[in-house]
Amino acid sequence: MTAATVPAGRPAAITTEPFELRWWQRPGVLVRTLIVVRFMTIACWGAYYLATQTHIPMGWLLLLPNKSLHAWLVHINQSQHELTNTSIWHGLVPEQFRRHGYRKLYEGISGGAVGFGVGLNILAAKKLAKMQAELKWYDRAEMFLRIPNWKDDAYRARKGLPPLSGWQVGMAFGFWMWLYAAPPAWLLLFVFRHAGFEHRESIAYFLIGLVVSPIAKRPVGPVLADMLKQRAEQRVAKGKRLRWYHYVTIGPVYRELIRRAKARGAAASQVSLKERSRLTTFMHRVAIILVVACFILGCVVKFYIAPHAHDNDIADTNSMSVTL
Repeated sequence: MTAATVPAGRPAAITTEPFELRWWQRPGVLVRTLIVVRFMTIACWGAYYLATQTHIPMGWLLLLPNKSLHAWLVHINQSQHELTNTSIWHGLVPEQFRRHGYRKLYEGISGGAVGFGVGLNILAAKKLAKMQAELKWYDRAEMFLRIPNWKDDAYRARKGLPPLSGWQVGMAFGFWMWLYAAPPAWLLLFVFRHAGFEHRESIAYFLIGLVVSPIAKRPVGPVLADMLKQRAEQRVAKGKRLRWYHYVTIGPVYRELIRRAKARGAAASQVSLKERSRLTTFMHRVAIILVVACFILGCVVKFYIAPHAHDNDIADTNSMSVTL
C-alpha cells in the first residue's frame, strides 16, 4: 500500500503504512504480550491496594454541601467508626468474594487492554492496512467525539491536522477504556451470576476481564501506537542509535518505526515533535510513571505485605494470582 498523500510541510505519519512481521518474529511478540499482561496485573495489585486498602481518612467528604452525599456515606459506613477509603469500599461491596472478583475483573481488563494493545495489534498487519480505508460510521462517530481511533492517524495526516492531544490520552486510559468494557463485562457478569458460578473461584472474573479487554483496547491501542511513534521520533531527532539490548526488549515494531523515522530524516521527526503539545508529552510521561510506580507497589504487596497481612482483602493476593 502506498503512503498517504500529505499536504506540503506536514510529514507523513510513520504508522500509516502497514508492515508484515516475519514468522520467526511472531512468537517473540506473543511472549512480550504475555509479559506486558503480567506486568499490568501486578501494577493493578498496587493500584488496588493504594485505592482501597490504605485507610486514608475521607471525613472531608462530609464537609461538602451535599445532603444526599452525606446520607449515602453514612449509610455505607454504618459498621465503621471512621470514614476512610477502605470503609467506603467495604460499604459499597460488603461481600468479600465480590471484592476479590472485581479486583480480578479490573486486572483482566486493564492488563488485557494494554498488553494486547501493545502486542496483538502488531500481529494484525491487515488491521493496520485498514487505517487508510474508507471511514465507517462508527469511525466518524469516534473521531467526532475525539476518541482515539486506528484510522485517525492516517486521516489526520492526510488533512494536515496535528496528532493526538494530551487530554485525548488521559481520557483514553481514564474513561473511554472503561466505558467500552462496561456493557460486555456487565452482560457476562449477569450471565455468570445467574448461572450459579458467583461463589466459585474468582479467577472467572479475571477471564471475563480478558474476554472484554479486546473491546476496551479499541481507544487505548491508538494511544499506545502514538506513544511508540513519539519515542521513535525523539530517538531519531536526537541522533541516537539502537543498542544491543533494544533488539531483545523493545521488539520489531519499535525498530520498524525507528527505521521509518530515519527514512524520513531527522528534520521531519523534529517537525512532527514540534506539532505535539506539551500536554501530550506530559500525559505520556505521567501514564508511564504511574504504571511503573503501581508495578513497584504491586511487587511490595505481593511479596511483602500479602504474606504478613491479616486483612483478608490482601492476605490472599498470592493465592489468587494468575500465572501467565
